[in-house]
Amino acid sequence: MKAPEYLWKQVAGELMKRIQDKNLENGDPFPSLREVCRKYGVSLITAKRIFMELERAGYIWTMPGKGTFIASPRESLAINLIIPERISFERHDINISFLLTLIRGITESAAKAGVRLHTYTSLDFVRDIKNQGLILLNYSWLEREKLDQAAKNNYVVLYLHSPDKMYGTICLDAQKGMYMVTKHLLSLGHRRIGFISGLITNPWQTPRFEGYLKALRSAGIKNDWRLIKELPSPDQDGINSAMRELLAVPEPPTAVAASNDTRALLVLEYCRNHGLKVPRDFAVAGFDNIPEAELSNPSLTTADAHYYRVGQCAVEQVINLARNKKSAKKDIIVKPALIKRDSTG
Repeated sequence: MKAPEYLWKQVAGELMKRIQDKNLENGDPFPSLREVCRKYGVSLITAKRIFMELERAGYIWTMPGKGTFIASPRESLAINLIIPERISFERHDINISFLLTLIRGITESAAKAGVRLHTYTSLDFVRDIKNQGLILLNYSWLEREKLDQAAKNNYVVLYLHSPDKMYGTICLDAQKGMYMVTKHLLSLGHRRIGFISGLITNPWQTPRFEGYLKALRSAGIKNDWRLIKELPSPDQDGINSAMRELLAVPEPPTAVAASNDTRALLVLEYCRNHGLKVPRDFAVAGFDNIPEAELSNPSLTTADAHYYRVGQCAVEQVINLARNKKSAKKDIIVKPALIKRDSTG
């Protein structure tokens, strides 16, 4: 039992010495697991233990699907995650499940990459930003002057597109997601489809509204503004009122596409309380694929926003920008997926 332990320590120490002696730079390629197995005659399990030790000590870092690279122990990367309080506590149109999934994607990816992660609600808390990555959910809610100062010494990845394209961005293709949801309803024969969302001028909501309109246009259907209801703060009373107005239209909708699952689940509750059988009498679909969507009765058709993957991409982009100076800052767009469940039949 002692021999394998001694072996991995011996090989790890030799590899550390080689990295130091050769004075390798951040971003230089490091041998793969199988190459280490062949060169040192160790098993794959032992090689993985060696890699864990090298990552823990800050000598290497791994980017999934890209490979393993040299990292200088003297410049251990830290990532600062900025979650403005207005997202966390005031923005009622954002379901907390989405935020938790996104943050989990960031924290688990950072841990796997061996980088330190600090979470703040303001740039004011970030004292020393040199040699540190910075992830923000939406910089428009932060002071632009502070962000510009941070960008001079840092690497910035944003969750939403930046209008001036000064920073690398990670963006969910929300328009595509709502397009797929609406197209799915159209494919089932629905021609009068309601849309319930937050304020459509809200940057979180606008792409979803555009996806809804695009799907209608693709089917040759003219938009009817009477079928669109904006609810800045979703609650059961607001949904009840919106549904009554929708169903009172001379040609009422036979389906609703909601801009997030929270609103869609409230629509399902309205249908249960008013004798509408879903999906026989009325079809309902949402957006986000929060855990409650699969557990509802009936289970909710929705667009999986892949928020966990958005978080992974943010960490990968920060590490890539920080340790590989040749990498250009570019937008990364995460594609959603349609999840068909019982609420649409």
